[in-house]
Amino acid sequence: ITVMAEEAYGLYDPKKVILYPRKKLPNTIKKGEAINLVSKSGRINGYRVVELHSDFISLDGNHPLAGQDLIFEIEALEARDATPQEIDASLN
Repeated sequence: ITVMAEEAYGLYDPKKVILYPRKKLPNTIKKGEAINLVSKSGRINGYRVVELHSDFISLDGNHPLAGQDLIFEIEALEARDATPQEIDASLN
């Protein structure tokens, strides 16, 4: 089963990479770390630290799998007939 990136976690959006003032974050922050920031409207947004600069930190708000197609390989190990209840449920 293949799920295209657009239908999975979305395409990678470079606009979701922001520069955030380093002084507003703990000194212990590390590259690759996940953090949450609260927006002015009170919404919590998740980011991943991608780069540490002298005065700013680059934060990426894209999902780690954004821009990637998902491919699932499935193997059926056994099969059975559907029960009458399962058939009824699929018709509704």
